[in-house]
Amino acid sequence: MTELRLLFLNAFLLRPLRVGVGPLRWEPGAAPAAADRATELGRTVVGAYDVVALAEAFAVEDRRRVLEGWPADAPRPAVAVGPEGGWGRAGGRTATSSGLATLVDGPAVTRVERHRYTAAGHRLADADPWAAKGVLLVEVDVGLPGRVEVYSTHLCAGGGLFPVAGDRVAGTDAVRRAQAEELVAFVDATHQPANLALVVGDVNVPAGGRTDRDLAATLAPAGLEDLWLGLGSGPGPTSGLERVGGELGRLDPADPRFAPDDDPAPEAPTPEGPASPVDPAERIDRVFLQRPRPEHGLAVRHAVLRRRPFPRRADAPDRHRLPFLSDHLGLHLELTLAPAPDREG
Repeated sequence: MTELRLLFLNAFLLRPLRVGVGPLRWEPGAAPAAADRATELGRTVVGAYDVVALAEAFAVEDRRRVLEGWPADAPRPAVAVGPEGGWGRAGGRTATSSGLATLVDGPAVTRVERHRYTAAGHRLADADPWAAKGVLLVEVDVGLPGRVEVYSTHLCAGGGLFPVAGDRVAGTDAVRRAQAEELVAFVDATHQPANLALVVGDVNVPAGGRTDRDLAATLAPAGLEDLWLGLGSGPGPTSGLERVGGELGRLDPADPRFAPDDDPAPEAPTPEGPASPVDPAERIDRVFLQRPRPEHGLAVRHAVLRRRPFPRRADAPDRHRLPFLSDHLGLHLELTLAPAPDREG
């Protein structure tokens, strides 16, 4: 048997789009203290995980800062990044990368593949089309007859470029559905039968509603199931730390690395001004695990899935604006893996 420890985190390392100069400069999308949080994130996760899958790690310099958390005399993790900026098949040029980056610390990376989504939002209303949104596959050798395929993604949020609510941007649900269909097609095209597929990401679909049922139906043909439904407790909200704050980020007294499992969804304060693209305190960050198949070379014997808030240090810059390393909770996953029953012996 072997253990695999994985973290997914929407790191909220948003760099501003700079428009204009001097006092007339407009910087939409900037996140507080991105450089400091990137460095602190690396120091926090070093040695704790075999795989760290990040979203919203757009800038090369921020990915480098995360790596600075590793001791100078220790081997650096392997790093794979998702689709980069430039012209895509959708016909539009992006200003930045997909924001996807996966760090593998210890296990061997045996394959990396990428797909940039052709489905995109509205370029005059959404921030997402200006990023090369897509999916990143990193295949990890865990020393068993099959390998673990970690697919990471970040689906369209809708809005964010201007103060427009995402749900009011017509067609956002359809864009996410189309991206999910592209994700499944990519999994079908790249999945190796003996391997175990795992999809992690910020899907921007709140759990429990109609669009969530649509997402589940889209992923079902690939055998992908929402792991929280079998392992989690309560509503499990993952987003909104910059809006809901301390209530969502409370720590479990039994293990202060994590949020309490049985926390109800906190009641969000009434927002001032336009609504956010995603309502506060929704479970939009997910882990989807492939159901066991006869051809799999490995099996999951035990799994743990917890939410991790990552509070910042007391003297961190701009801590009053964002007291956590991200506006999302991370998803902490532990898998105990063994050869599939027909491969043992």
